[in-house]
Order: sequence, then structure tokens, then C-alpha cells
Amino acid sequence: MFKKIFFFFLFLNLLSNIFAQESVNYNITAHRAFIRINPELKKLDIIDTIKLEFLENKKNLKLILNPIFDSVSILYKQKPLKHERKNEFIFINGKFDSSDELIINYNGYFKQRSEFSCIDVKSAILKEQEILPIGTRSYKYTRFTIQTPIEWDAIALGKKVYDGLNQNSRIHIFENNNLVETIGWICAGKYYSTEDSLSNIKLSIMTSPENADAHTPLYNLIKKSITFYSKSFNPYRFPTLTIVEVDDWLAGNTVLAASYPSVILTKRRTFTTADSLSNIFSILPHEIAHQWWPLTNFIEEESIAFLSEGLCEYSSYLFNETQNKPTNLNKHPLLRSLLLKSEKGKELPLNKKIDLRSMPTHYLKSTYVHHMLRFIIGDSNYKKLLKEYSDKHSLKVSSTKIFFELAESISGKKLDWFNKQWIENTGVPRFRLYGVQTNFKDTIWYTTGRVRILGYSDNFTTPVEISAEHNNEISRQILWLGYDETGKYKNETVFNFTTKNKPDKIVLDPDGYILKWQKLPPKFSDLRDPSEGFMIIGTSFSSERYQQLINLARNDSSEMTKAGWYIKILDDTSTTLVHLQSERIFIYGNINENKIAEQCFKYFPIKPSLDSVELNGKTYSDSLSFMQIIESPFSSQGTICWILPFTKNSNPVLLPYDASYLILDKTHILTQGNWKTENQDLIFEIK
Repeated sequence: MFKKIFFFFLFLNLLSNIFAQESVNYNITAHRAFIRINPELKKLDIIDTIKLEFLENKKNLKLILNPIFDSVSILYKQKPLKHERKNEFIFINGKFDSSDELIINYNGYFKQRSEFSCIDVKSAILKEQEILPIGTRSYKYTRFTIQTPIEWDAIALGKKVYDGLNQNSRIHIFENNNLVETIGWICAGKYYSTEDSLSNIKLSIMTSPENADAHTPLYNLIKKSITFYSKSFNPYRFPTLTIVEVDDWLAGNTVLAASYPSVILTKRRTFTTADSLSNIFSILPHEIAHQWWPLTNFIEEESIAFLSEGLCEYSSYLFNETQNKPTNLNKHPLLRSLLLKSEKGKELPLNKKIDLRSMPTHYLKSTYVHHMLRFIIGDSNYKKLLKEYSDKHSLKVSSTKIFFELAESISGKKLDWFNKQWIENTGVPRFRLYGVQTNFKDTIWYTTGRVRILGYSDNFTTPVEISAEHNNEISRQILWLGYDETGKYKNETVFNFTTKNKPDKIVLDPDGYILKWQKLPPKFSDLRDPSEGFMIIGTSFSSERYQQLINLARNDSSEMTKAGWYIKILDDTSTTLVHLQSERIFIYGNINENKIAEQCFKYFPIKPSLDSVELNGKTYSDSLSFMQIIESPFSSQGTICWILPFTKNSNPVLLPYDASYLILDKTHILTQGNWKTENQDLIFEIK
């Protein structure tokens, strides 16, 4: 049975391709399903009435159904219908009308947890593709009648129209009349549930009792987000929105939440994590934006990175601007990882079909592309673009091509070069300031110089802002590099400033509008991009100290594994140069107890003693801990992290802190800092 399930999940990933390659002349437009959940037996009994609309007369029909459902019977016009079952496929022979219904009765045991679904004695979480008959689909109506244990609640797509008891069970009925392309999940279990409302929208939050205190501030955030998006795009179209807490295993370690029409699933760790960028309040505006992109404005699969994840992240960026919490993409925790990935040639085009869970830097790049587009066409035009795109293409399948055609129409600018450069191709441009000179004449300072795009292979084209700065006085101008209107390529251009005071410096792209190569210091935030690494434990002290260090490493590796890392723990005595040449190294312990810490001591800028460190004239010791991260001297683009708990009472937690070094009291930061880096190509200091 496990092999059946395993191969079925692999098969689901190819599902859209299978139907795309064949001539499929029908859509499933409705499900009316009764679903009985038996948690003790991990069993599902399902009777699903599916409505089909055919584009032409059809005698044969092919559906897909999870092979765990062994017993399948089909009724057509109240009569049994012959069918053939081959693994995942159900082949049905019959002559159907242009609009017809089939009643499919089946049951099976969900004994193995998949990446997306599970039944146990506490709860059930069931993904559409793993429990329902699947084909090409565009749902106009759904109705789910769910039978659960008495003490369980349930949530599914649509509005709850009935909730009552039936002997020793509980019946929940959900009905949806909105056009949707996905049903998402059906969840059931014991929850601490509350309700609120926004105009005619019913809001609900379903969590464990431990997270009850989060409900009130979450409702406040939900209301603000929906209000902003409804005004900026088009009105929220569903009658309900429900937030559901789910277990951390769902959809893999790199996923924090999942959105489907009118429901958002958020992992339990988003309520408890000390990582400010991964907590429920940080991620929720992004997840709510999914109710528009792509759950209202449908998209082709190739556009997921740009018109789903990127647009949702940038929508949350716009929302945070209204909350006086602007996000500086030029200081984003994943920016260094993105630039290094581009430099190593490991970057992929945004329009390439990939599992985005495997490439978190794609989220940042697609967001940055929206930011650059806003800069190029102007703030008002960009906001008008989102408004018109949401209005004109609501409930339609759209694409990146359509989005850019609309952007050209609104802005009056040709953008095919932008689409090709940032969506279809890869790479990040490198700029250089040079030849800067100043001259004082007739009470005026004249500053001239040049800006160049380095290299010709990528032929990047972009506007770029440049500033002349003196204290708080800033003069700005926008230059154009790359192809001009005649098709001629210019990789450099001249700038001229006239100012009353002599500029202190010339800065290229001072506000970070353009995604570009720059030198950035290694920071613990680099750990947001999952990789492989070794945790090296000091063994040269007491067994008690060794146990402390290895417990710290085990706890850290356990949490990092949840985020997609592959970590192996080694003793310092068994560590070789081959291990040190890995991309990520983590050293636990001081130089007297860890031979690798002693070996690498000379490379670290800050030199702690065995049980303390001095920073900015202050000594930190006792139950505190010190961490620092540097570029690896053993591996190009690798890093080495040093975790130093000062005493047996120190209990540091390794998280993606936005710092190169820091003093910790567990997860509380007492002081922190970043290594100084120089970007002489981007900032020219005038003497």
C-alpha cells in the first residue's frame, strides 16, 4: 500500500502535464460529496456526485483517483456504469450529454501520512487531489457534507450552512457558489474556535487552545489587510475567511502556510517561532493576498512565481507601507543568498516550472521584479496596473504576457525588454561608478562622472537613480543604461551635478530600486536559504559540557531540518578538511574544547575568551552566549558559524538573526552588529 501512495503522490505532480498533453474535452464543474471520516480506522467513505460539462460529444471519460480507494462503484442516471481501473486511472465508457452527472461511491484506508494529507485520532487534513476524483476542473458549485466524531469541528471550501448532531457523530455542511479552480483541503479535529466579522464577511480562527491569545490581534490584522486589498484591487469575493492552525509536517519543511479559497492553513510553529519574519503576523498579509492572486485572478502555471508568490509578497509590501512598516528589499535577509546563487549560475528563470519550495530566493527575486517595475512605470501607474488587472482579469486565466501588455497600455512604455530580462532570463547586473571629478566655479560645485554596466554578455537594460549627497542635502537624477530607442546598446553613460555644497559622496541606486550585485556581509539570516552543513561539537572538556553542546546542536539541527536543511553532527576529533570545505559549517564550543574552533580562531574578527567577550567596551559573560558568522576560508561562498555558550547555564538558539554577530540570552538579543563591507563600485567617497 505504501508504494501505491508514494507513486500516486509523484503522479499528482505530473497531473496537469498529463491532461495538458491530451485532448481533454470536459470540465468537472461541481462536487456534491458526502465524506465520512473514521479516525479510529483511518478510513474514508465517500459518495461524490460530480457534474461534467463536455465541449463535444464524448463516449469515453478518464478520471484519476487515489489508489488507496479500492472499492469503486459508479452510477449514471441511476444505473451502474461499467468502468475499468488501472492504477490511478478510472476509464469510463459511455455516451454522455453536454452536461451530465456521475455518482461515484468509494472507500479506503488512509494508513500512511502523505506530504499533504493525514488522518489520526486527533485530526484529519485531506487534500482535494488525494480524496476526490480528479480531471480538468473549473468549479462553479461545491457542497461537502462531512461526518466526524461529535467533538470535532470541520472546515472546507464555502459557507457552513449546517452543523448538527446525528446519533454518535456530527454533521458539517459547506456550500460554495463562487467560481474556483481549486478546493484545497478539508480539515477536521478539535479546535479552539472564535468568530468575528468585517461588513458581510464572516471571519473565523481555529487553533489549539495554547494560541488563543493570538486571536484578537490576528482579527485586527485580517480586517486591515482585507480592507486594504479590497480597496486597492477588487472587493474580497468570498462570504467567509477562516484561519486554521495545522501541524508542522504539512507540505514539507519549507512551507509556513497554505492558502485556498476562503481558507488559510498556518503551521503551528508560526505561532511560537522567535523568528520575526516567520511568525503568523508577518506571513498573514501575504497569505491573505493569495485570495486575489491567484484565487480570484487565475494564472497559467508558468506565471506562479511572478503573478502568485511575487505579487502576493509585493502586495504585503504595499500593505506594510500603509502601516508604517515599509520593507527595504535592498536589505532583505535572502538578498545575499540570491546574489550568490546568481553568481554561481544556480538561478532559474522566473517563468520556469519548478517547485518553489526548493528555491526560496525565487520569492525575493519575483518580489524585487515588481519593485523594479513600479520604479520604471511610476508609483501611480503601478497601482493603477494592479487595480485594472484585478478588475479586467478577475475569474479569468491570465499570464505574465497579459500582465505586461496591460502595463504597457497604462504606462505608455515598451516593456518587452523588461519581461525578457527579468522573467525569461537569469542574472543580476553589476554597476560601477568611475571617473568622478568635482570642480568649484562661481560659488557652484560641478560634479561629473560615469556609470557603467560591467560585462556585455547579458546586455542588461535599466534606468538607475544616482545621487550626490552632502549631509542631509541630496540631489538625484535618473540615468538610462542599455538599449536605447534606436536599438543601440550603451553600457555606460555620463552624469553631471551642480550643487551649492561639495558632495561628500556619489551613490548609485541609493534607495535600492534595482536588483544588482553588491557586496553584503554574511549574516545569520543567510540561514533562511536551506542547504547542507556540518555541526561540529567540542569534545576536549568534561562529559557534562560535551552533552550540553551536543544537545544544543541537536535542537538546532531539528529546527533547521523542519525548514529544509540537511545537517550532520560531528565530533571535532573526526572532522577533516573535506568536511570544512562544505558550504555551511557550525562550530560549538570554545577554543579549549573544540579543535576546529581553535583552528579557525584566526579567521574570526571578534576574539572571545573561553567564557566571555568584550564588545564596545562592555564585557558579556555568565549565562549568556556569543555567535558570529564569517565567509569560509575553505569554501567559496561558504560560511562558518561559531556558537559559544559561556557557561553550562547558557542556552542559545540558532535562528536566522539579521546580524553578523550577537550576544544572546537564549533567543533574546542583548547586542548585535554587522561586519563592515565596502561597495566602492556603488558608492564613491569624495575627498
